[in-house]
Amino acid sequence: MGGTYYGDTFFNFSITVSGNSTHRPDAEGVGYFDASGVLSISQDTRSISFAPNAVFMCQSGYSTSVLATVTPSSAASSLTFTSAAPGIATVSFTAPILTVTGVGVGTTQITATDSTGLVWGRLSVEVGTTPPFGPAQITAAGGYTPSSPLEEGVWGETYPEKVDISISACLGSDGDWHALLTGVNGRYSIQTRLLPADPGPPARPAVQEVEGAIGNSNYSNFCAQVTDLQKLSAGRGSWYMLAAIDAHENVHAAHLKPDLEWGVRVADTESRIEALVAENSIGKTVEGAVLDIKTSEEFLDIEEEVLYYWGLKFGVQGDIDHGVLPYLPGPSYQAEQAIVNPMITHLCTYFGLSSTTPCAACP
Repeated sequence: MGGTYYGDTFFNFSITVSGNSTHRPDAEGVGYFDASGVLSISQDTRSISFAPNAVFMCQSGYSTSVLATVTPSSAASSLTFTSAAPGIATVSFTAPILTVTGVGVGTTQITATDSTGLVWGRLSVEVGTTPPFGPAQITAAGGYTPSSPLEEGVWGETYPEKVDISISACLGSDGDWHALLTGVNGRYSIQTRLLPADPGPPARPAVQEVEGAIGNSNYSNFCAQVTDLQKLSAGRGSWYMLAAIDAHENVHAAHLKPDLEWGVRVADTESRIEALVAENSIGKTVEGAVLDIKTSEEFLDIEEEVLYYWGLKFGVQGDIDHGVLPYLPGPSYQAEQAIVNPMITHLCTYFGLSSTTPCAACP
């Protein structure tokens, strides 16, 4: 028993012991042995193709037309189209237009067969409803290339850089493609550093990392290190810890997703996206409709507006994170303190208790 593919249908044939082929009544391929004993396949030109190759309808009660190209065209009248699940979708055919009507929600296959029972082709049909959209479909991801370098005197920055809105599309009752909002992804950048040398005036050297007793701390510099650590990043000294800057920015970053969710709501993103439409045409697929919508001016404006509101909310939250120094440090500076305070304790214990010169900065 063997077989060959023709179009989207798998055709079987059988070979007898004597070497002659037995052609099944519903087979498209004819197999036989040539004089050298090599199996050869011959096929005729019967075929059917659908444009598009699949149909995604917005909801039940909607109908759409699909071009069904039959070769030879004279065979079209002998074909019967049936739905595997008529409770999902029904079908009617007047060559060359196949009309598919949604009945319920789900997926079915439309099959074209001839009078012998030979399957000429299949069309996949999905009838759905607008998928639920909520916070789970909104994400914020780091790692985006910063749009600008850090300004002079700035230790770190977390910045909303870009918004990407994901959509699908379905065929509506008007015969056109309608956008479905499937996700919003905000991209942001994080930059942190110890401040580089400042030519001034006044000129200041680059800030150095405080490493402790096993690193660059000693009796002659530990007090200066403690003094600079106590300033946090609100003040510039000659010593600090990069981990404290990272902790500061991580507090800001924790607000990015909820702030993006706020921006999505304020921009009325879901209703505005799902009001976008792409005209239908024979052969247009979901992918083609999505491309048309995503390159439209209206779609790009919505992405920009969500980005604007995201940045606006994030900026306000950033001020809250900072608090009021030195009296009431906010969560960002508290995160720095959680990093530098153990180092201060270490320096004051290791060096301060035995130093011949007391350090006023040590508690």
